[in-house]
Amino acid sequence: MRIKKITEVIGSKVYTDSGDFFGEIEEANLQEN
Repeated sequence: MRIKKITEVIGSKVYTDSGDFFGEIEEANLQEN
């Protein structure tokens, strides 16, 4: 899954550039698979 232009704020809800809900992150380090 490739993620672009997400909100890089710890503990915030994350949305993709298309406006889809990705999930809540606890760490600023994100991976691309």
